Amino acid sequence: MVLVKAAARRGESVLVHDGASAVGQATIRVATHLGCSPIFASAKDAEQRELLLKTFPQAGAAAGTLPGSFLLFTKLSPG
Repeated sequence: MVLVKAAARRGESVLVHDGASAVGQATIRVATHLGCSPIFASAKDAEQRELLLKTFPQAGAAAGTLPGSFLLFTKLSPG
């Protein structure tokens, strides 16, 4: 995951695809624990975006849909 594959460190930004999945949520938790910031996660629909915002109430902001894309990006940590 984020620690093994990317050797993420405090202060580095992280992008998690499919953030609402079990693996995505685990990756967000590890990145948060490591002090990574900002953390961005994709969600394929508004329901998953809301799940991310509910699961990670420390979310700093949420962006809208990207043009021509089904992904929503949510900033999950202040920074």
